[in-house]
Amino acid sequence: MGYSRGHIEPGETPEEAARRELFEETGARVGPLQLFGYQRLRLLGPRPATYTYPYPDSYQVFYLARIITLEDFSSTFETHGRGLFAPDDACQLAWVRRNLDFYEAALQALQQGS
Repeated sequence: MGYSRGHIEPGETPEEAARRELFEETGARVGPLQLFGYQRLRLLGPRPATYTYPYPDSYQVFYLARIITLEDFSSTFETHGRGLFAPDDACQLAWVRRNLDFYEAALQALQQGS
């Protein structure tokens, strides 16, 4: 399970943006995308000057996919590396620990879709 995030470019579908962002940030090319869920975010205070997302509401969309290929990858200002983790090892990551129910539901959906 990977976690990539970014903006939709003008003229892109959400699925195209997900594929592009995933490749840019990990070098991964994936098979079919399965819409898994979304999270609505609402800022309750004033818009920060450097905030680049829609305000006050924005959404994070989550897809499930299997990696087909991993291309060469170099760290950039957005990423400091990539890692592939076994499911039990991924549970040590801070994001997964904070979102364990979500992560376990994603694993279950991937196993059922195998």
